[in-house]
Amino acid sequence: MKKFLLAIAAVMGIGLGASAQTTVTASQLQQAIGKAVVIDGYTFDLEKNNGSTAPAFNSSTSAIRLYAKGSIKIAGTKLTKIEFTLATDAYFRYTEFTPSVGAVQTQNPAVDKDNHDTSIVWEGDATEVTFTVGDKATLGTDGADKAGQIRFESVTIYGEGGQQGGGDDPIEPTGSKFTKATSLETGKYVFVVDNKIGLPIAANYSYGRLNLNVDANVEGNDLYTDEANALNLTVENGKVTIEDATRYYGMDETHLTTFQCFDAINSGCYFSYEFVDGALKLTNDLTGCIVCKSGTYANVAPAQAPDDYTLPVVYKLAQSGIEAVAAEAADAPVVYYNLQGQRVAAPEAGLYIRVQGNKADKVVIR
Repeated sequence: MKKFLLAIAAVMGIGLGASAQTTVTASQLQQAIGKAVVIDGYTFDLEKNNGSTAPAFNSSTSAIRLYAKGSIKIAGTKLTKIEFTLATDAYFRYTEFTPSVGAVQTQNPAVDKDNHDTSIVWEGDATEVTFTVGDKATLGTDGADKAGQIRFESVTIYGEGGQQGGGDDPIEPTGSKFTKATSLETGKYVFVVDNKIGLPIAANYSYGRLNLNVDANVEGNDLYTDEANALNLTVENGKVTIEDATRYYGMDETHLTTFQCFDAINSGCYFSYEFVDGALKLTNDLTGCIVCKSGTYANVAPAQAPDDYTLPVVYKLAQSGIEAVAAEAADAPVVYYNLQGQRVAAPEAGLYIRVQGNKADKVVIR
């Protein structure tokens, strides 16, 4: 009887797993533009394909924009229903959203900004589905001769992600390892507030904030995430500069609530720093603004004398074992020996053995 009840429980568990509901925001999906990324157990990949414009995150509407011929691929152990919540301006260049398998519920032509679809719902039974944007805005208000777009704020998936682990087996952390920093040195860091990671500014924007929508996978003093979520901090002469893969984050005297992105370093790119109760306080030298989460805003950005703010905790990319040994060897003192194995404090002209850390070389001093 006990085995029978356990079997029923297992079947019920499977049924419940199949109907699990997961919502992923557009801000989270930024990291999946141009590459496959696992978020909350599901794999996402947003691609340009043969279109002329790459997918992008629009900060003013907090929405993903997929352009003509672009696509989003979603994969998991089992997918039964997917709902895209459309952005408030989705009606403008609205078009067909064609799935590779299953079917989308009827999409209706937009009449105006107050009369249009608010969601796109797909139903099927698959482990992977790719949605492709129509070439022309055949359902939008801007005219069927315009290029099509799909603009959405979030995706809700019903099914099983398949990346969370199961049973009694421990869940292995994914991504690169970052360690909580209590001092600052040059390296790659992620910014965390309220257990959310501040994402780098999208490459197609010249200004912005670090949006806090990706959950921080923290274990003790360690955090695991994709290196693409990190920023490069360079510490020199008591100042810090912030960079993503191609640009410096700084400020000008006009915009006091956003980072400005610069191709070259300038006077607005330098920050003073200190640690306050384990969090990092960065103060811009040009404006005096501090980098923080201000009030209820879901981002990390400069703010001028905010009344209510939270400083970010930063985690530094941990060195691999090989990198750590190499760094230790590079910092080790240099010692010289003659060919008889005797240590030489002040070598003169001749042939010697130079030892630094665990590395030894024959060198000629002239």
